[in-house]
Amino acid sequence: MDLLLKDIHLISPEDNLNEVTDVLVIDGVIEKIGKIKSIKKTVRELNLKKKTCVPGFYDMHVHFREPGQTHKEDLFTGSEAAANGGFTGVLCMPNTNPPLDSPYTDQEYIR
Repeated sequence: MDLLLKDIHLISPEDNLNEVTDVLVIDGVIEKIGKIKSIKKTVRELNLKKKTCVPGFYDMHVHFREPGQTHKEDLFTGSEAAANGGFTGVLCMPNTNPPLDSPYTDQEYIR
């Protein structure tokens, strides 16, 4: 789906951006950032005034509990929750059974 995000507060420290602007997304790729006046009729326009767009976040402290305690959380449910919250990366704590705290333990679990 092609989208035009109108009047969105765009923050990207890496690109030195902190402004209210438009973002044109074509086939899932950002094509243009800046005020856009005309678009094709097939582009869905969303007015996002008072909404903010930022790069993905990293959660540096998650408890996915796999292996050993998947009744609390597992890789699938934890990843889904993180993605739905806007997180593009996570760091899993080694409070699993056995603790996945070294490459050796990780390989032992996989086998």
